[in-house]
Amino acid sequence: MSERENELTPLATWSLRLIGAALLVVVVFFTQQKWHWIPTPKFTQSKVIESSAQLAVNNDPVAASLTENVKKLPLPSKRPAVVQGPEIRFERWFWNAHMPCDLAVGGKTPTEGSLMAKYGVNLKMVWNDVTPKMQENIAAFATALASGDPQPTVGAHFVSVMGDQGEGFLGPLNKQLSRLGKDYVAEVIYSCGRSNGEDAFMGPASWKSNPQNAIGGMVSAVITEGDWNIVIKWARDNNIPVNPDEKVYDPQALNFHNPADYMAAAEDYILNKCEDLPVVSKGKKTGETKNVCIDAVSTWTPADVNVATKRGGLVRIVSTKEYSGQMPNIVIGIRKWNRDNREAVVNMIRAFGEAGDQVLAHSDALYRAAEASAEIYDNSQTPAWIVKYYKGVTERDAQKTLVDLGGSRAHNLADNLRWFGVSNSGSNMFCASYTVFGNIVHELYPERLSDRAPCKDILNTEYLREAAQKSTVTLAEAPTFSGGAVRDVISTQRVYITFQVGSAELTPTAERQLNDILQNLQISNDLAIELSGHTDNTGTVSGNQALSEARAFAVKRWLQKASPTDFPERRFSKVVGEGQDRPVEPNSTSAGREKNRRVEIVLGRQE
Repeated sequence: MSERENELTPLATWSLRLIGAALLVVVVFFTQQKWHWIPTPKFTQSKVIESSAQLAVNNDPVAASLTENVKKLPLPSKRPAVVQGPEIRFERWFWNAHMPCDLAVGGKTPTEGSLMAKYGVNLKMVWNDVTPKMQENIAAFATALASGDPQPTVGAHFVSVMGDQGEGFLGPLNKQLSRLGKDYVAEVIYSCGRSNGEDAFMGPASWKSNPQNAIGGMVSAVITEGDWNIVIKWARDNNIPVNPDEKVYDPQALNFHNPADYMAAAEDYILNKCEDLPVVSKGKKTGETKNVCIDAVSTWTPADVNVATKRGGLVRIVSTKEYSGQMPNIVIGIRKWNRDNREAVVNMIRAFGEAGDQVLAHSDALYRAAEASAEIYDNSQTPAWIVKYYKGVTERDAQKTLVDLGGSRAHNLADNLRWFGVSNSGSNMFCASYTVFGNIVHELYPERLSDRAPCKDILNTEYLREAAQKSTVTLAEAPTFSGGAVRDVISTQRVYITFQVGSAELTPTAERQLNDILQNLQISNDLAIELSGHTDNTGTVSGNQALSEARAFAVKRWLQKASPTDFPERRFSKVVGEGQDRPVEPNSTSAGREKNRRVEIVLGRQE
C-alpha cells in the first residue's frame, strides 16, 4: 500500500474528530455529575457575576489571601437534608450581611451537603423585617422555656439585628425577660457579617460638599434604628445640632421624619412627602408653622435602590462603608437554652464561620449563598440581584446622577474573634458600637432606653471561643491605608481634651474623653485621620505652636497604645500643631479661650 493510501481523506479526518469530541463531552458530563469537579450548568447564568465577584475579592488583600488558601468546599445542594434533632428557628431581616449564614444552611432549612447538615444542626431561617415582632417572638420562646419546656416550639431561638442597635433592642427586651430569672435574658453570641455601604445616609450633593448646608434640612429615617444612627454620628462629627422631636421643626438643626420602617423611609421621599410642623427656636415654639418636605433619606438595600431608581437626586453622603465599625450583624439567643444546648450552638457557629470563609474566598459560593438568601426572602429578589448589591455598585439614578448603592461583607471566625475582642487586636469593636449608639439613644430619648446594661453583660464569647478551637481560623478583615493626604473629608470634629496647664500631659478627665474618642474612631474604622492641635492666645506665639503640636501627638500616641490594630501609622494622614492662629471663639473671654484649646479630628478617605 502506498503512502498516499495510508492517509485519510479530509472527510474521514473530520468525522473522527467529531466522534472524539462527542465522546469527550459525554465523559466530561458524567464525570462532573458524579464528582462535581466542573461547575454544574445551573451556574452558567452567573458567569459574569462570578468574574466581577472575583475581581472584587482580589481588591481586598485579606479576601485575596483567603481565595488562595481556603480550600473550596462542595456547594450545598437544593435537596432538603434529614437532620436529627429539634427545629431551631432563626429570625432575621432582609439583609445581605446574612449571606454566609444562609450558605451554611443552604436555604430555609438545611440542604444535603450544607455545613449545617454536616454538623447536625436543624436550623430554620425565617424572614421577619419587623423588629418589635422579633422581640415578641424571642420573649415568647424564653417564656415557654422558663415554664419547663426544654425545646419550645413557639417563638424564635435566635434573632438577628444591627450591632449599633444592640442596646436599644436588648434593653427593653431584657428588662422583660429578667422577670423570668437571670438565666432567661438574651445574649449576643455571633456575627454573620456587616453592612459595608448598604446602610446609607443619602442626601443633596450640597450637604456632602458642605455639611453645614444640612442645617434646617429634613431626613427620613426610623428614629433610634441603625440608619438614623448614621445620620446622628455624621451630624455630631460635623458639629451640627440635631432636633430629637419629629413633631416640630427647628431651622437651626437637622430634623427627622419618622417613617413606619426602612422601606417607608424611602417611599416617603419618593412621593415627596411634606407636612406642616410647628417651628421651634432654642426648644420653644415660635407660634409659626412651616410646610417641610423630606430632603434626605437614611435606609438600607433595597430601599436605597428604590430611592435611586424611582426618584433619584440624592448622593451617598456617608454610609457603613466609611463607618465600617458601626453595623455588624449580631446573633442573639436566650442564655439558658444556649447553655443547655451547647453542642448545637457551637456547631451552628462552626458552620457559620466556615461558610464565611467560602463566601469571602470563592465566587460560586457567594452565588450559592445568594440562591439560599433568595429562597429565604420568598424569591422577592433574584440571586443575581442579591450578589450585585452584596458587592455594591455605582449606578446612575433616575436623574442621571451617579450614586453608590449596596455593599455588605461576610464574617468568618477570625472576624468574629476580632469584632468581639477575643483576639489580641486591643479592641472590642462591637462593644464600641453598642456603647456609643446606646449613649446617643439614652441622651436623646431617655424614656426609650431607661434600662441599660453594659456590653460585657450581654456579650457571651464562650461558644465562639470553643468553635474557634475546633475549626480552622483564617484571616480577619483589616483596613489598609496609604498614608496619603485626606482627599474626601467626611467630617471635622472639634473635641476639647483637658491637658495640664501649659503642657501636653493628659489629665484623668482627658483619659475618659479619649476613651469616648477611641470608640467613635473605631466606628469610623475605614477612614483616615488628621489631627490638629490648637491653643488660645495665652503665652507666646512660638510656645503655643510647640504646645499645640505636642498635644496633637499626645492624642495620637494614646490612640495607638490603646488599640494598635485600629490605629496603624498610615491611618494618620497628618498630625500638626496650629498654635493660636485658628480660634473658633474670641479670646477675650475665658469661655472663648476654653473653646480655642482643642484638638480637631478630620476623617476622610486617603489619596
